[in-house]
Amino acid sequence: MTAGLFAKHGAWVGPCRKPDARNAKGYFESQPFKKAIIDRVGPIVHKGILAPEIPWKQTALNILRSNGYTGGKWIVKHSAMYYPLWHEFKPRFICVRRDTKAVAKSGNASGYLKNTHAIPAHVEAMDYVRDNLGGVDVFTDEVVRGDYSSLERAFDHAGIEMARAIVDEFVDPSLWHY
Repeated sequence: MTAGLFAKHGAWVGPCRKPDARNAKGYFESQPFKKAIIDRVGPIVHKGILAPEIPWKQTALNILRSNGYTGGKWIVKHSAMYYPLWHEFKPRFICVRRDTKAVAKSGNASGYLKNTHAIPAHVEAMDYVRDNLGGVDVFTDEVVRGDYSSLERAFDHAGIEMARAIVDEFVDPSLWHY
């Protein structure tokens, strides 16, 4: 939902998995970035280990260029475990926060988070990003309930003006399963 809101405000997300019955609004996760990250550092999300700092900037720039990026704000949605890849870009991190039990249910239902024992490592990584790298938290449960204050801080942090009408139209509490 958070990445989708940034995309709806004009941030480039690249080629993404299409909406489906599980996620009617779409996934807003760049498939070329996802593949390249896993190819470079492996499927570490389920293990709860951080990606190593590796030379990545040129690869990322090549992905942007070859997938239609022409300028402006861009985002990459992924696990906090991959934050070390982005140091060369001096990014503006947005940490999406949810109740960890809801994360576990969603991860199990989707098959994306097979090892829910890794969730504390993800939370620790987001805490590190927020506390040491200037990340900003978005509390999605609050957004779904109509409290956009954390979302407004994230948009401000990213240098994008948030249009409440776009948020009102995009956020659909009936799609919030967990």
